[in-house]
Amino acid sequence: MAKNNTELPIVRFSLATGIAWGFLVLVTGFAALIWETTYGSQLDAVEIINFVYPGYAISISGHLLMSLWAFSQGFLVGLLITYFYKFLEKYFD
Repeated sequence: MAKNNTELPIVRFSLATGIAWGFLVLVTGFAALIWETTYGSQLDAVEIINFVYPGYAISISGHLLMSLWAFSQGFLVGLLITYFYKFLEKYFD
């Protein structure tokens, strides 16, 4: 019997979700930094990120720290999604 090539690789998918989420937080943070220095007010996105990641500050070190934290959370979410997918794949294949 031929092997199914639609298998979801655990580590690659987890890395992809971690990189995507970390990059999103990093870009949002730098956009907020540029917006604040240009217009003098914060974006609403910063308040949302500060709700998810308490202590999020508009500084370069704050952006990098929260991006690493977002990467680790995205990695874990990707890991859980893949394990859940593989668990369900056994029963519904």
